[in-house]
Amino acid sequence: MEGKILWNSLLQGDDLEGWTETEVPLENSSPPERGTTWKREGPAIVGTVPVETATSLATGDSNWSNYELSVLLTLVEGSDMQVHFRKSQDGSDYYLLDFLLGWQAVAVSKMNRDAGEVEKISVVNFPFEKGREYNVLIVARGESLTSYIDGKLVNQVRDDEFKTGGVALGLWWSTVAYRDPRIRHYY
Repeated sequence: MEGKILWNSLLQGDDLEGWTETEVPLENSSPPERGTTWKREGPAIVGTVPVETATSLATGDSNWSNYELSVLLTLVEGSDMQVHFRKSQDGSDYYLLDFLLGWQAVAVSKMNRDAGEVEKISVVNFPFEKGREYNVLIVARGESLTSYIDGKLVNQVRDDEFKTGGVALGLWWSTVAYRDPRIRHYY
């Protein structure tokens, strides 16, 4: 039997329909009302957090389990860009792919409300720069969590704490453009 699993755009219309802003529950984060903006610019969502604040823009279903998430990321200002996956309905538990400019690394981490902090479960040296667009693919299948950047394997880890959840675009004290976010599900 032969088949093809199609990509589905996570953008609908010309605005942020289907997306919800959620405060990221980090111990030292400030409320997202302090100048956070999310806006559509053509095929991209651009988020800005001008102060030391964490926030995210979420979409999807808490029952999503096995999927691939594709997005083109550009760090415009700041030092961090994030993509959350298998995010709980209330936004408190999730995995994240985290670009760490100061470390020149990319991490797969998990945020667990009970732990109260982000736990890095895979950190790989990866030189990246502001203003350049990166083609990011996150694959979540069962316990396997894998990231690819510009077609190259970067992180590969196994963890079974979060089995389902939606996706989100994450910000911490930065401006990031997220272009053409897409998903495809494995059933």
